[in-house]
Amino acid sequence: MTKQLSTLLGWAMRYKDMGFSVIPLKPKGKAPAISSWVEYQDRIATDEELKKWFGNCSENNIGIVTGKISGIDVLDLDSQEAVQYAKEYKFTQTQLVKTGRGFHCYYKHKDGVRNFQKRDDLPGIDLRGDGGYVAAPPSLHPSGSRYQWVEKRGIDDIPYGELPEIVLAKKPQDKKPLKEFYNGTTEGSRNNDMTKIVGSLISDGLDFNECLDIARTVNSKNKPPLPEKEVEAVIRSILRKHEQKNTKVNNVEEWQDPIPFDDYSNLPEFPVEILSETGQKMVETVSRVNQVDKGLPGSMYLAALSTCLSKKCQVDLGTHTEPVNIYTCPILDPGERKTSTMRLMMFPIYEYQEEKAGEVIGDDGEPPVYIVDDITSEALFKLMSENNERMSVISAEGGIFGIMAGRYNSNSNGNIDVYLKGHAGDPCSNHRIGRKSQSMDAPCLTMSLAVQRDIIKEIGSNKQFRGRGLLGRFLYCNCVHKAGYRKRQKESMPEALIQEYRSHILGLMKMPLSFHNLKLSSEAQVTWDEFYNDIEADMQLGKQMASMKDWGSKLPGAVARISGLLHYAEHGQQAQDKPISVGIVGASAAIGAYYREHALSTFGLMRENSEIESAMKILDYLIVHKPDSLKGRDVLRNKNAFKSMGEITPGLKLLVERNYIREKEKSIPVNGRPEATIYEVNPIVQTL
Repeated sequence: MTKQLSTLLGWAMRYKDMGFSVIPLKPKGKAPAISSWVEYQDRIATDEELKKWFGNCSENNIGIVTGKISGIDVLDLDSQEAVQYAKEYKFTQTQLVKTGRGFHCYYKHKDGVRNFQKRDDLPGIDLRGDGGYVAAPPSLHPSGSRYQWVEKRGIDDIPYGELPEIVLAKKPQDKKPLKEFYNGTTEGSRNNDMTKIVGSLISDGLDFNECLDIARTVNSKNKPPLPEKEVEAVIRSILRKHEQKNTKVNNVEEWQDPIPFDDYSNLPEFPVEILSETGQKMVETVSRVNQVDKGLPGSMYLAALSTCLSKKCQVDLGTHTEPVNIYTCPILDPGERKTSTMRLMMFPIYEYQEEKAGEVIGDDGEPPVYIVDDITSEALFKLMSENNERMSVISAEGGIFGIMAGRYNSNSNGNIDVYLKGHAGDPCSNHRIGRKSQSMDAPCLTMSLAVQRDIIKEIGSNKQFRGRGLLGRFLYCNCVHKAGYRKRQKESMPEALIQEYRSHILGLMKMPLSFHNLKLSSEAQVTWDEFYNDIEADMQLGKQMASMKDWGSKLPGAVARISGLLHYAEHGQQAQDKPISVGIVGASAAIGAYYREHALSTFGLMRENSEIESAMKILDYLIVHKPDSLKGRDVLRNKNAFKSMGEITPGLKLLVERNYIREKEKSIPVNGRPEATIYEVNPIVQTL
């Protein structure tokens, strides 16, 4: 299976290396995102153009220009009927891309092959050759699904087949060319022929009077001519259909694309290739040996760097500084080897902790602590204040959230101040009756909690966690579950890599607590500013992150923190004398984009289950019945899954938030009683 790249720019560069001409398409769409793409039928885009189109957390889709320039022609099987036709006529086997509704079949380019759409003899099949382009993986289809390669070999060695002969054969000439219709025809086919002529004229942009003038001339040659009123009726009918079609197309442009519900399979893979050399090798090897999603060891590696470097440096952004401690939260269920993965990624720090503990035996001092597991808020505060105000909570379970919520507190009220201020570095104190008061000036807490999806749903309903901003501090990743699909584990971790990773982490861990102020290079500052502006814009009303501003507002800061971590991972102790490069900030922004996509699905998962279930049932109704508009009671009458409007209303609200529907009219009083709200349905739903 193809190695999945983690960034759009990485995909675009790979396609260019394969000889494809790449162009940008609008986010979640198929229209070009540039004013003209025609020149790219004759030349390949430069690296600078690709960086402009797909760098800096761009959300553009990727298009591949078909035909001679790229050496490929693509058949679009746009329906199940088309797929069945291809099977029946034994289309040549070749590489496939799964699209929103079918498949793209990539074939060797044949000279002279140009585009066609929907030939009568090839149901549901389009061809893209010279003069065409297709959306390519990992572009996002308007339906919310991603284009995906389905080949068993790498895409840089695609075994292209030859175009099927039935596609190359000319369209059967069972119907005469359009120009022959202008010579007139006889009774029995006059109306059909007139319809085809008028349809062609209207498609060329002619208005009613222009069509009528030409239609009269053609009709005069018919034997006998059609009545004048019938000709006018044909023109008006086709014009009306054409206007309705254009209105629908324009309406699609006015809608925001729907935000899909919890489709974890389409989430991006952790961008391992942009980590430090040793970090990349360790994360990839642990992922392969343990057979776990790369997001698990990847997030734990960042947490290991955070444990090593907290209170040793900060990132200066000009307007403010960011510490480098982070909170990560991989999400995956039991049986996914969380504990063994955690041990592999954290073992150098545990060893260092034991070594330091041995050094103070026989002394009066307490041994230093760097990592703890489940711990109460009060105990954590005490330990941090005794360990240079820094600590890491690393756990392969989500029990710490229950502790935060007050599981061991007599009045059942959680105390999360240490977690809030430990992330921000704000001063905090702990005053309890009968106990010695404690305080910290600049606490630095690292957290990495591997939790189950059920726990995520549970903490999402905790108003204190969300309201006070705790959930907005975590970098979430919804890991792909591997249990049930793994092979017998026979491979072990290479000893040479174990030693290399130990040296890498211990080198950072043993650095003295001497606070260094890291500045960004001028180019890196521009890159971070652009990322900040993109995220800020995405939190506007109606945009994807509008409902999770608490999380989105902290993402640019998290990217700055990750930049500091990767900077030290790359340069070691010499990092303090160097500015953070644009490459490291760009890599950190790619990691931020990864966590952004995973956070969108996570916050959807946190919603109350009944609300999502209601929305999904209504969406099922919309997909089956395909109404242009609806009232809540339409669903109640036609869907046995609901017993009352009270069950439907939360789902309607969620579908509005996710751009599947929108209010068409406000309630209008009739005889003192308001009419029910009417909702318009996003035309994209018609394609699902």
